[in-house]
Amino acid sequence: MIKHEIVMEEKKKDKNEQETKKTELDKELDKTFPASDPPAHTRPGHNRDKDDKK
Repeated sequence: MIKHEIVMEEKKKDKNEQETKKTELDKELDKTFPASDPPAHTRPGHNRDKDDKK
């Protein structure tokens, strides 16, 4: 194998590893929603009845 082919193989391998890591991160991030953004009526200090009368 010539040097150019070796370099191209390494770049391809690095790109595949980056895509795998990104996919894994996206999957884990999806598991956090919607828990990271609770509905407004569960916010502390939020008075739903008071807000509805306005």
